Amino acid sequence: LLRTVKKKEIEEIAGRNSASISGSWQQTVRFPDSTGGQYRLSFQYHSVQTGKYGMSGFIVLSFKNGKNVKTEVKTFSVGSGTWQKYVADIHVPAGYNAMDIYLRLDGCGEIQFRNPCLEREKADYPATVILAPGALLDNTFALSRNDPAILAFAWKRNVPKDQWKLSDPVLHVVLPPEIKFKETGAMLSLKSHENGEYRISLRELRDRLTRFDNFDAHLLLAMMITTDAVPGTELPMASYWLTDAGKQISEKRNFKFLVIPQIQMAGKSRLYLNGFYPMGLYLDFKNKENREKWAEFAGRTGSRWLVGNPDSEMMGLYRKYGIAMITPELYWVANGYRVGKPEGKPEYAKYKAIGKTSDLNIQNGTCPAAIYKKTDYFLKSIVPYLKQSLKDADGLIANWEPFMFHGMGCFCGNCRDEFAKYAKLSKEDAEKAWPEELLVNRRYYDAGVKFRSWQHAQMVKTIQE
Repeated sequence: LLRTVKKKEIEEIAGRNSASISGSWQQTVRFPDSTGGQYRLSFQYHSVQTGKYGMSGFIVLSFKNGKNVKTEVKTFSVGSGTWQKYVADIHVPAGYNAMDIYLRLDGCGEIQFRNPCLEREKADYPATVILAPGALLDNTFALSRNDPAILAFAWKRNVPKDQWKLSDPVLHVVLPPEIKFKETGAMLSLKSHENGEYRISLRELRDRLTRFDNFDAHLLLAMMITTDAVPGTELPMASYWLTDAGKQISEKRNFKFLVIPQIQMAGKSRLYLNGFYPMGLYLDFKNKENREKWAEFAGRTGSRWLVGNPDSEMMGLYRKYGIAMITPELYWVANGYRVGKPEGKPEYAKYKAIGKTSDLNIQNGTCPAAIYKKTDYFLKSIVPYLKQSLKDADGLIANWEPFMFHGMGCFCGNCRDEFAKYAKLSKEDAEKAWPEELLVNRRYYDAGVKFRSWQHAQMVKTIQE
């Protein structure tokens, strides 16, 4: 039995920061080899919160091979006051021969661990299927009473691509009688069901896993469910596994349901457009009644937008319940200056960096002046691309993380002339200063930083318009 106690007197010293003060139990595990593979970590824990500023549970995994360290963090719920079971699948990267496991508690309270176990998963089965993401968290699915919910699974192959030969794969899911099955998700179909066991055909998906080596996170194996059970009801364990032509091809796994009260919206944001991004096809259902129930649930619980491109009927249902439709992110409107397709890009619109780089974002960057000055390239290439992408949508999401451009800017002749106007320099002085005097610790560095910020703002403003 492992025990960690964090007394609430810590709050007298640290105040709100006490929620971030950690205490942990640590164990080093040496693997029998460095081939990596799938392992399963499990333990039981009992936790009680004693402070008022919150408590969190973390599992920190540090894979080690000499000086090389790779860290992964998982979380688990704490403070329930009852014994809970935690199970997580861990993928150990190849090349690592040891792992430090930290069972960590943040905040004030007490936690006890018992029966910690780390086992290598058997590779006897050609496939693996997991509850997504529950199997990677606390293996629990929280289901709100009388609300629709999406129960999702992810699968992967454990054999080389040339050995992946399926004829009639089926996902088996056994649900407690209190759980009502409504419909399968995209590209799936219900073959049969009896005594709470639902057999879902994966026939249309049988070749997808030849394209990649990990879990199929884009097309999850989804089903819509609901319950009218009273919150807190103890339900029997659920289970799931895969077969192909009647032969079991994956390990059989269990998980539990937690029934919670129906979700009610306390208030709807006005300043922020809160919403969700499914990142896949698993919210595609065909039954009109189920579609409407899902759209109503999303709107009733406060969502104001959804990123995706569902069919026109589903778009209409989302909008009916106050949800705006936002396009999936565009590859060529992203990351600061990766704006506009590179094909046919004229020389004046190309981003000119100092020196050479292998970064594709920089290589395919567009000069900001070519955008905010509304050149032909912007009007005849980028604007049509935006219009096409925004058709039938209410807005566009851009993946904007321009870290690869940090401390950089376009050093073309047009940007030089723009800098001269911005810094109120003569053309001759700007030509003498460009580009060396804009670098770190040089004469126009501060003015150059402000100029780049101004350029970026003008570019974003123009795209927004």
